[in-house]
Amino acid sequence: MNDDPNTPEAPEEVAFNAASAGLQLDQETPLLPFSPARERAFQAMGGKMPAWNEEEFEMIRTGKQLYPGALRDTTIFMWLCSIPTNDEQEAAFATERAKAKQEGRKPDMEMVRTVQWADRNPDEAYEEACKFGDAQGIVIGSKKFLNAYIVMRDKGLQILESRFTIEGGEGSGDEPGNA
Repeated sequence: MNDDPNTPEAPEEVAFNAASAGLQLDQETPLLPFSPARERAFQAMGGKMPAWNEEEFEMIRTGKQLYPGALRDTTIFMWLCSIPTNDEQEAAFATERAKAKQEGRKPDMEMVRTVQWADRNPDEAYEEACKFGDAQGIVIGSKKFLNAYIVMRDKGLQILESRFTIEGGEGSGDEPGNA
């Protein structure tokens, strides 16, 4: 990602960030953007989205059934979007330190698992994601799962569309989901 505020972002970064903004698990639970760091950790943990194969993409397109691994993908996706990256955690700590100093108290900072930890420890991270999914009610057949699946699926489709537009455009003959 581009860390220099004076350097314009590449079209790929702009498209990815637009496709990843505004995630919400439910009315009370806003989620963090599905950033490239989260996508890497997602893949390390065994997630497929948005790299669905042709058969899975057809299942998604028709909506008649869930593709194999949809529960895993949804669980991992939601958990990763609920935990901070190292940079997000450091920014939160800096904000808390400044606020605590201004209020004359000790900062209240709790270290949590980060996206980078999940990327380096995919098996342990998947166990954490499953605990999160169970606690959130993200289980096959539940309304919470279906809502979470739709959020994950839609973000995957938006990411595919953003890459499709950047890499080939409408006139290229390529279709999202065909790898």
